[in-house]
This record gives sequence, C-alpha cells and structure tokens, in this order.
Amino acid sequence: MSDFLFQRREAKTQRIRFHFAPLRLCVDFFIIGILLFIASCGNSKRLSNQNLSSLYNTDETMLHPQYMVFHYSDDSSRFYFSFPSNNLLFKKNVENIFESEIVLNFQLLPSYQSTIILDSGTIYLHYKQDSIANTYNGFVNFKMPRGNEGILKIIAKDIFRNQSNIYFDRLQKKNPQSSQFYLLKDEYGQPLFTHILNPCQQFTFQNNLTDVSNLKVPYYQRNFPLASPPFHISDLAVFNFKADNLFILKPDSNSKYAFTDPGIYHIQIDTSAKDGLTILIFENDFPTPASPEQLIESLRYLTTREEYNKLSQSSDKKKAVDEYWLQVAGSADRARKLIREYYTRVQEANRLFTSYLEGWKTDRGMNLYNIRSSTNYLS
Repeated sequence: MSDFLFQRREAKTQRIRFHFAPLRLCVDFFIIGILLFIASCGNSKRLSNQNLSSLYNTDETMLHPQYMVFHYSDDSSRFYFSFPSNNLLFKKNVENIFESEIVLNFQLLPSYQSTIILDSGTIYLHYKQDSIANTYNGFVNFKMPRGNEGILKIIAKDIFRNQSNIYFDRLQKKNPQSSQFYLLKDEYGQPLFTHILNPCQQFTFQNNLTDVSNLKVPYYQRNFPLASPPFHISDLAVFNFKADNLFILKPDSNSKYAFTDPGIYHIQIDTSAKDGLTILIFENDFPTPASPEQLIESLRYLTTREEYNKLSQSSDKKKAVDEYWLQVAGSADRARKLIREYYTRVQEANRLFTSYLEGWKTDRGMNLYNIRSSTNYLS
C-alpha cells in the first residue's frame, strides 16, 4: 500500500496531422467527440457528481455500516467499521456453517471533485453467524503522514445480498485540533461510532497528542429554534461561543468520564480555536421521541400555530397527541399506522442529520424525512 502523498500524474498528449483536408476535418470532429465522451465519463466519476441517496436509504435489506477515522500515529491512520448483523445475509458454506461475505474497498482522494486515486485497498471479510453478536467490527490501517488532508471513500458490498453502501469522510490530519485525533470508546473499551451520548453514559477516549497535559471542555446549554419552512427567508442566529461552564480533563485513556446535563461539550487543546471533539448529550431515549413533550414538539411542521399551541398547553399531553392523530386519521387503525410511520421518520432524521441540534429540526431532516420521506436521487 503506497504512502498517502499528493502527486498528480500529467498525461502526455500527441497531436496527429493529416494531409487531406476533408479527411482531417472528419477525423478532427471524431477526435473531439471522443474527447468529450471521455471527459463526461471522467466527470461522472467525481464524487460531486454521484448519486448519494443510498446514504439515506433506511431499508433494512440495505447495508448500513458505520465508520470512524482515527489518526493513531504521525505517519499512519485507521478507519474502524461496524456492520449490523441484521443487515447481513448469511448462507451455508461447505462446512455447513452459516456465514456472510463482505467486500470492503477503500480509496484515498485529494478532493471531492478529483478523479485521482492516491491510494486504495480491498479487504474480504467472512463472518460466521452469531446469535449473540449485534454487530461485526474491525479496522483497517493506512498510510497518511501528518500535515495531509483528503477524502476517504469506502464501498462495502454484501456478496450474498448483492447490495452495496458508499461512504465518504474528509480526512483532516493537518490541524491537531481535529476530532479525528481522538478515539471515543465505551466503558468496555470498544470504539464508539457516534459522538451522541446519553446523560451519565460512561466513556473513555484516546489520542496520540503526547505533548498535551490538559484538555479544556467548554459546555454550552442551548435551545435552538426549528429550521424555517421551505421558501421562508429569515436571518440565522449567530452562535454565542461564551461557555456556560468550563471543565478540565486529563488525556488519560484509563480514566472513565460521564457528562450528566444535556447540551454541547467541546473537548479542545486551545479554546481560542473553534475545532475539537464535540460530544452531544440529548435525552435518554434519543434518537426516538418518547416523552409527550417530544411527540408534540416534532408535530410543529404538521400543525397550524393554533393547533400546536393547544397541544403544548394541554394538561394531558399524551391524550392530546392521541386525539390529534385520531382526528387526522379518522380511525384508530389508520392513526396507529400514521403514528408509526411519522415518528419513524423523526427517528431516522435524528440518526442521519443530528449535529448541534436534533436531526428532525434541521433543513435536511424536515425536507427529506419529516415532510417528503426519503429521496431517490441526491448529489
């Protein structure tokens, strides 16, 4: 596997001259046509021109692996992967044992627009079916010297199901404040593939910044407004970076930590910069809306102002939610179906689009899931 270096290979061109003008004109047009065809094919391979809707397809028969990048040394990096067991198709092998077969291909690219492949590799994975295991995990090391940046493209294919999943991540090894210099783990030492934790959930973290003795953790308790409806123009509020509290952590991989209050925790080397490892704490049931208050809040895009205020001010909010859906559906059976479908969309929007606020509150969550459901094409 070659080192992750940015070297552009220039193609040599040669011009061919013809002696007969009519023939030359025809050949020139032919060559121009070929060049335009090649250029269009090259552009179609750029990441910015590809259909990425599969990233947001929640069909259980599709692959939904999770990935995470960690720069564990100055010259090498690693990406972790996790495959949910219920996404994989298992078949009997020659030994009469059920197993799955996954092909994992990765490419390192200088940018989303580039077609140049700096490095690549293919791994073949065979997992025996385990009734206890919920996921099948592993990692792959690759060369990447400190000071570089790029794009990691991963394509995972379930051979038996004939389904593929494509994933992209921006590699940031130039800025020591990058979150990819931290590896978040659960209380048992297993990598966490999310930075969204429950209140009081224990975690540890690892980094290779040996020259850092203390880490600062500003804490922000913020209530963000919902995204505006489509075609509504409004001024975006500026985030107030004045922290509500400040903690100091020792970068010790053996120590266990837990944050109790919902909010934003931003682990940093230097608080004068904006980069760092962000940990988000929501309610215990996240990403599923469970409390009556959450069920009502996520109805904001479906209700009028008067309907929403009536639901919010109800003394029995659970009963108010049930009556709202019964009125909309017209029957109890249809109401149950609508409730299951809509709040599943809210949950998936939270899983896919959550950043500093819940995913269903964002523009993408509202348009792609809450209102329109999933999309067939996305670039």
